[in-house]
This record gives sequence, C-alpha cells and structure tokens, in this order.
Amino acid sequence: MTTNKDRELGREMWKWERWRAHHNMRPSWRAGFLILVAGLALKVHWLLITMVLLGYQVCEFLDHLAKQRALDDIDAEEYGWQPDPDDPDSEINENGSARVKLPPEHQVIVSRISDRLRRMLL
Repeated sequence: MTTNKDRELGREMWKWERWRAHHNMRPSWRAGFLILVAGLALKVHWLLITMVLLGYQVCEFLDHLAKQRALDDIDAEEYGWQPDPDDPDSEINENGSARVKLPPEHQVIVSRISDRLRRMLL
C-alpha cells in the first residue's frame, strides 16, 4: 500500500525525469521546418499548422523520455553490481542476483557494446 510520502516521492522523481529529458533533448528543427513549409505550401490554416507542430514536439519529447528510461535501465544493469563478500570471483546486485566477475579483457568488450547501445538509443 502506498503512502502519501511514497506518492510525493514518485511525483518528485517524475518531475526530475521530465526536467532531465527536456534539457538533454535535441529537437529536430528540420522536421518542424518541413511541417511549416508543407503547411504554408498547401495553404493550411495557421492554427492547424501550429497544432501539428505542437503535437510533433510532444511526441518527440515522449520518445526522448522513453529513450532516457531505456538508457537508465542499461546503466542500472551495467553499474548496479557490487563485489560479493562471500565469493571474490562473483558479484551481486540489489535484487540478490549473482554473476561471475568478468576478466578484464571481457570487461572491455562489454563496455564497448554498452557504448554502442547508448549511441543507437540516442
């Protein structure tokens, strides 16, 4: 059962996610320009052009927010592991899952793959 404190914390986290997504977002000015030029060329009313531009910006923001969440999930999966105090050759995460610690040459490969995933998502 959620308390008022939990709900308030959830609202604060949502505000932070929106702020971070807004400030990290690079809007596509080409798409906005094309919408504007196409609307003017087709002699569409300026209110309709404005509504389409605003709708496009909202959809682009929501898409960027989803990408940020995916990147956060990748970061949590990659960096959320701690050394296991019982076994020095394994790591555990906050869920209690365990894995064998990778040798250094394999850690390089994993970090390169995660960098490529980040580039694909951005």
